[in-house]
This record gives sequence, structure tokens and C-alpha cells, in this order.
Amino acid sequence: LSPQLLMLSGIGDAKHLKEHGIPCVLDLPALGRNLSDHPILPVLVEMPDGRKLPSRFQNSCGTHGVYFWQSKIGQSREERLGKSMGSDLETIFNSRIELSLYPKVMVHELAALLSKLTADYRSWLPLRFLSDLALQWGRWKERSGDGAFSKALELMTILNHPQSRGAVKLRSADPHAAPAVDPNYLSEKEDVDAMVEAFRRMLRIFSAPSLAPYVYAFHPATPAVDATEAEISDYVRSSIRTTWHYSCTTRMGPATKENVCDPQGRVHGVKNLRVADAGLMPEVVSGNTHAACVMIGDRIGSFIVSEHAPKL
Repeated sequence: LSPQLLMLSGIGDAKHLKEHGIPCVLDLPALGRNLSDHPILPVLVEMPDGRKLPSRFQNSCGTHGVYFWQSKIGQSREERLGKSMGSDLETIFNSRIELSLYPKVMVHELAALLSKLTADYRSWLPLRFLSDLALQWGRWKERSGDGAFSKALELMTILNHPQSRGAVKLRSADPHAAPAVDPNYLSEKEDVDAMVEAFRRMLRIFSAPSLAPYVYAFHPATPAVDATEAEISDYVRSSIRTTWHYSCTTRMGPATKENVCDPQGRVHGVKNLRVADAGLMPEVVSGNTHAACVMIGDRIGSFIVSEHAPKL
């Protein structure tokens, strides 16, 4: 929400602010641009009736293994830049559906409906009640061994180094109206190619001797092993989901047209105004953004203390 708050305050692209009748205090066209996220691609399979995974495939949270690897696209990018870029893909094996996912899935699926009722739906009190209800329903479904909840296995791959960029813009000058968020996933061919390779590898993992006996059928929408590149690309585009790792919309760096803040989080051209969230990242980190956000908040806080402590 940082770009929205700044735009409503008159900071941002002057032309965009004018469209919504907001006087421009500071023309900062980079604000809200460069939106990055970690798109995730799931592949779901159904186990045969009566088949259960052995204990070596299970643990308390259902996430048995995380596999970091580099796609051919990632390797070529590394060679082109002449430096190590690390793993651009992360594949996760879920041996069961984790209980905490039920309310998360519910929030995700109902987001479009709830946003029509209130812009701040995540803090909406009735939603908390519905989330608790979803969690209890999920526990009941798991105990009853009903349907896909007890028979599903999942591999999902996260694109850690996306090249596509989106944007955050205002829908209106109303502070209660949700902003227009366009992730613009897979607009760069490199991202599509990397996820197509990830899909093929996930199929190979499911066909491995250790897992093949537990695979009865793939989800009906899943392309076959011999599917064409175009068919897999279409599946990837239609199946990509967010990881809620939105970042880079108030990126830090020198005072150029590409950046919004300096390395201490101060908004270029404005005194006593800082950003302390994932928006500061010039590039999204290669993993979950939580720890990085905690570090950013702690670091920006220390800058503020060091600047003002002597004056207290």
C-alpha cells in the first residue's frame, strides 16, 4: 500500500495524479512501477484409493522437501552477466494439505467478492470469523479422510528471479478504494520458458520410481508428458498464482528516474519521509520476503534512531 499512500499524498507520476484530481506535490514517475512477485506453478496429483504415503514422505507441516535449482534460462543469464545468480527456481513437495492453508485459500478465493464490500478486507472482522470457520472445516475434512484432502500430492515451483514487471496505480482519489495492482506475470518470454522447464521437471519427479506408485491421476487440466511447448505454455499462463511477495514498487537507489528512495529509505525530494517495506528492494529476494522485510524495518528504524537520538 505504500505507493497508494504516497500517490494520495501528491507524490508520484504527475500525469497519473492529475487523472484523479490530486495536486502533484512531487513528480516521481518511478513510484508504483517495477512491481515484482514470485509467481508459483502447482501440479496436483491424486493417489490411488487406499494408498498412503510412507512416513519418509511426511512431516508435521506437510512440506517434505524444498529443491532449489537453476533453469537453462537462469544458467544463460548467469553466463551473460558473468556472475553467480544462484537458483532461479524453487520446487516444493507437499505430502498433504497443511491446516493453515484452509483459511489462506479461503481468503484468496473470496478476495474478489470481499473487495466489493470493503477495501481493507484482510482486517475486516467478519472475515476473521469466516477464516476460523474455514480452519475448523478443514480439520473436519482431514479427519474424515474425504476426497482430495486425503488423496492429494502436490509439487509447486516458484520463480525466484522473475524478469516481468508490473505496476500499482490508483483507481480513484478515495483512500478507501483498493489500488489497481497489475502483476503482469510472464510478460517476459524468459519467465515463460523457465516455468515450462519447471513443469517438465515436476512431471519427471512424479514419474520417479519412489513416487510413481502413489500417482493415480493428474489434475484433468494438466498437460500430458508429450504435450507441445505451446500447450504447456498456455497451461503455465493459466495456472500461475501469486505468493503475495509483492515488492520493488518504491525501489531504493541513486536519485535517478528509476528509483524512489535512497539506501536509507528516504523518499527522494522529500524531507522526513521514509519507506520501510518490501517496496525498497531493487530486485525481489530469492526466497520468502518475510525475513527480508523484518531486516528492512529494523535497519530503517536504526537509521531513524541514529539521526534523531542526539536531539532527544
